[in-house]
Amino acid sequence: MKFVKSIFMLVILKSLLFSYEKIVRVYISSWEELLNSLRPVFGKTIPEVVSVKKGTYFDLLLDGEDFLRFKRTGLKFEIIIDDLEKLKEIYRGQYHSYSEVVTILRNYASSYPAIAKLESTGTSYENRWLYGIKISDNVNVDEDEPEHLFTGCTHAREWASIEVALFIADTLLKGYGTDPLITQIVNTREVWVFPIINPDGYVYDYPNQRSWRKNRQPFHGYIGTDLNRNYNGAGDTLANAGWGWIYQGSASHYPNDQTFCGFKGFSSPEIFYHSSFVKSRKFNSAIDYHSYGEVVLMPWGYLQGPTPHDSWIQAIASGMASRIQRLGGGTYSYEYALYPVTGNARDWYYGWNNFVNGNPCIGFVIEVGTSFYQPVSDLDHIMRQNFNGALFLMQKGDSIKNYMKCFVPSPSIEPLDTVPPNFNLIWHPRNKETNNPLYWEIRKYQNPVPQNESFESGTGLWVIEGFQISNKRAHSGNYSLRSDSVNQSKSQARTKYPYFVKEGDSLIFWVWYSLENEYDVAIVEVSEDKREWIPLVSERWTGNSNNWVRYSYSLDAWAGKSLYFRWRVMTDESVLNDGFYIDDIYPVPNWQTIQTVATQIYDTIYSFTNYPDGTYYFSVRGYSSQFGWGNWSPLEEVIVSSTKVCEKNMEIYDLKFSQKDFKILYSFNEFTPLRIYVYDISGRNLKSYNFNKLKGSGEINLEPLFSKGIYILKLKIGKKGKNFKFFEIK
Repeated sequence: MKFVKSIFMLVILKSLLFSYEKIVRVYISSWEELLNSLRPVFGKTIPEVVSVKKGTYFDLLLDGEDFLRFKRTGLKFEIIIDDLEKLKEIYRGQYHSYSEVVTILRNYASSYPAIAKLESTGTSYENRWLYGIKISDNVNVDEDEPEHLFTGCTHAREWASIEVALFIADTLLKGYGTDPLITQIVNTREVWVFPIINPDGYVYDYPNQRSWRKNRQPFHGYIGTDLNRNYNGAGDTLANAGWGWIYQGSASHYPNDQTFCGFKGFSSPEIFYHSSFVKSRKFNSAIDYHSYGEVVLMPWGYLQGPTPHDSWIQAIASGMASRIQRLGGGTYSYEYALYPVTGNARDWYYGWNNFVNGNPCIGFVIEVGTSFYQPVSDLDHIMRQNFNGALFLMQKGDSIKNYMKCFVPSPSIEPLDTVPPNFNLIWHPRNKETNNPLYWEIRKYQNPVPQNESFESGTGLWVIEGFQISNKRAHSGNYSLRSDSVNQSKSQARTKYPYFVKEGDSLIFWVWYSLENEYDVAIVEVSEDKREWIPLVSERWTGNSNNWVRYSYSLDAWAGKSLYFRWRVMTDESVLNDGFYIDDIYPVPNWQTIQTVATQIYDTIYSFTNYPDGTYYFSVRGYSSQFGWGNWSPLEEVIVSSTKVCEKNMEIYDLKFSQKDFKILYSFNEFTPLRIYVYDISGRNLKSYNFNKLKGSGEINLEPLFSKGIYILKLKIGKKGKNFKFFEIK
């Protein structure tokens, strides 16, 4: 009996010893040096890094057992918080809960209805609303003003980030009408504040304080995705700019890891809905508040280095940092990154806006305070100081919007269908006022000859990074394409040319893989512009296929558009299996003719005269003095027919224009929808008219009230009929 009691007491003692967590500060200069010391003791599951002062120290979160293991590394350290649980007890219940935050936001909207509006971007995995508040003088009107975004609580345990976001909203609302600077900001800006991006994780952590970081979405028997690793890439073209690249412990594909990046980009509902909201806006800045570290973080995070807008970003980051006082004296520092990290918010905010959307936007992360569960007595200082930084950023909004120019994004070509030999190609620039295209280039593709790629003839139809031809395995013939079997793989293989998608098309291919299960992964993606990549897989490949496996993915969602195809492989820093092979891919795009039609076109319309009959595919790109050539547009299919006959049901037989009169005479045998669009000579849409059902003969009288000039009229008749006409008002 005594023996049993002794065993029981030992079990209780061990559970007490190892149940508490502490934060240990390790004095070491680099991330690589830290990992080299931790790996021999911890293997893949290294302790979580919770804060960094670059070149000086790293703070680690350790339970009792991990702390005993850590001491075997021989690293110099200091215990910052000996028992995190005791610290939690002190502050439990002194922050705002999720429901209290929702109530506060609702009260803002009801108390300040002229300048505050409650918004939601969607729901979390556990169906909690992702609430925020819009603040502007004409809050119900979407005005052409600089837009600023502030978010908190991406990581559940970082409670102070919520209070900072709430304080920004509260100060703007209460200062409006009394503080001249705040009033000017609200009158000339649109400000959005979302205090809790991760409501499920926060509800789980507050008030129980479990040191929880991730959301609460299950995957493969584990819970949670790190939302700041789940953004779908950085809008750059390198393999490691995409979601899921692993750099030495900064992200992981292992579902139980604290930095698990999800099973594909935007796999978490919280980030999917939040990113969809961001895409619907034209933000000029975004701050994602975290804790802790007292540092402003800039893009690029994945490269840990400068972007093409580095002078802009550094000037604003340094301006913010210098205005935020640290708790212990001095001001915040600013860095690109504490260690290279992919799938983060600031890279995606910056990259998607500037390189996909052509809209100037700078994304930042600000690590506030000195602890996850910051003493409440410190909050007033933290909130007020960080508001100073936010106010400085908002003051720079008009400069960012008006003067920070972007990469020229893909324009959209006006659909044409079947046309006579004389026709006009018209395209619409995307946010051209903020990317300044000087002129345009048109490329023509003819006679598609899609290939069944077996890699027997090399890789001439591919752009590869970290892939190579291999004769080790093949589904057919002697060769396949294999990802390099290296640690921290930066591997991608994408098609060189675009593929024009028809209804019923599928992407079909065979893969063979042996990847370290749950640590090394591969995916297949598609893109219209080679910048924004959409995963086709429901979840990433990992483990062993054990044989060649055929995959087929419908492309119907992109029918009438063009796509590039890409395969990527991501490995961590240890345990390499045989790797990833692809073979017998169809369709791999190829063309008999690819030709430049014209370059240095200073208009957004180009006239073709006496063009031969045939089917053509056109693509357009723009040039800016700062960034050179931008993204090619998706292909537009144009069928030229000298014997074209109008559909028998559709006849527009007269058009009359003047500065006061706009008349269209029509005759339809059946009920037919008619849409009318008027553009200026640059391609900007001025007016649109929609008539749902017209039948018989009649006359449409409109009053455009246009000034003198040349205009373009587009008529869309039924589903397919389209006509273009220039007209001049004198």
